[in-house]
Amino acid sequence: MRNLIICLIWFGTVIAPNHLNAQAQQKQFRHRIALQTGLFHYFFDESPVLNINYRAKVRPDLFNALFLNSLGITYTFCLNEKSNLTVEYSYFSEIYLKYHNTFEDHPVVGSRYFKTFGLLYTREKDISKRFTFLYGAGLNYRTGNEMVILGGQGPGSYELIVDVIQRRDVGLNAFTGVNFKISRRFYCYSKVDLLSFVYFGDKKQKEKFEDIYKAPQFPTRFDLSLKFGIGVKF
Repeated sequence: MRNLIICLIWFGTVIAPNHLNAQAQQKQFRHRIALQTGLFHYFFDESPVLNINYRAKVRPDLFNALFLNSLGITYTFCLNEKSNLTVEYSYFSEIYLKYHNTFEDHPVVGSRYFKTFGLLYTREKDISKRFTFLYGAGLNYRTGNEMVILGGQGPGSYELIVDVIQRRDVGLNAFTGVNFKISRRFYCYSKVDLLSFVYFGDKKQKEKFEDIYKAPQFPTRFDLSLKFGIGVKF
């Protein structure tokens, strides 16, 4: 009986407080907010991934407009240790100066501007104490526009012939990446994200590009991006 009492006292003073403290820490960190940037976007067309030779002087930044203008914010709620739901908002705005300075003999995208809202489901698996492998999928809605350059008035002319497609589209995405634990509260991550649109809202313009301009590749269906982010847990 004496040994049993000693065991109960030891459990109450050592094991139970540690267990409750661990549970409190898990509950404390069920929410996350992160800022991210999509430095690379590949749309499976001729749009440049980097502005190597054509920098936008109207958009000075740390890298002198080398990377595409893509930013976002996410809020994540952890369902359990391995699963979470994320609400994501991202913004993309880019003028492809390459096609404003030289004419192509076929339609190309001259600029893109859109906002994307996503609801994502993510699974996580620990690789080590600091690294976590993540993967998931989601539902997305994109609103904005794509300006397509159809040609020019002649050699040496800067008068462009353009048309615009409005983006009011619904798509599905799949992604995979890695989280890195900086500290108990802070983390950073990178992920590869493939978004494919299954519904296009601007059907009239889509038919116009197919039938009149003979450019069925517009509006762009795919968006493959490499994203980097940093976040805080609370």
